[in-house]
Amino acid sequence: MRLGDYEPLIEDSRLGAVEGMLRLEFPLLSPGARLVSFIQPPTEVDGQPIPAKANFGVVETNPRHPKFSLMTIATMNLKDWIDEDFEFRHYAGKADPARKFLRLVVRDQIKKILDLQALN
Repeated sequence: MRLGDYEPLIEDSRLGAVEGMLRLEFPLLSPGARLVSFIQPPTEVDGQPIPAKANFGVVETNPRHPKFSLMTIATMNLKDWIDEDFEFRHYAGKADPARKFLRLVVRDQIKKILDLQALN
């Protein structure tokens, strides 16, 4: 499946707002980097059920192989995400959990990109 085939986890406007904050916090995030969120449907592996997952990611061009993308993701159980997001939406002062997860992903993506650039 391609990334575009998955259902978005959070709406574009919220993702854009989080991206704006993270770009201020992490100026090394490349202008071409794209923040994404999507729902990975439930599946089975060797007869064992795997629950639906909430995914947050950063996608950008691989500096060593420009024809390919590099994606870093954070994944959690979709039910856990729904519970955490419910609290954010219903309790004043609660920090956006999407920002919390994407902040970790952005930090890791920048480290990967810098490591790959250092190999050149």
